[in-house]
Amino acid sequence: MTAETVASLFDISACDNTEILDIGAGTGLVATQLRKYGFSKIDALEPSIGMLNLARKRNLYRNYYNCYLTSDAIPDVKDTYV
Repeated sequence: MTAETVASLFDISACDNTEILDIGAGTGLVATQLRKYGFSKIDALEPSIGMLNLARKRNLYRNYYNCYLTSDAIPDVKDTYV
């Protein structure tokens, strides 16, 4: 339902260029559905390293951020985790 709602907000032709941050990504269930609608630039933000590792095995995201969502900037972890 979440992916369907997100997809309804965008023109189909824009899906491939739309960047999405999946907050509380878990194992990637929403990303799996978003990909069915044509979204491919999806990043994961997940505080649980175990859940993030499961999502990583599914190869659904561009970038993986292991942190909480706070008022601080999301750390750039591309060099250490992606």
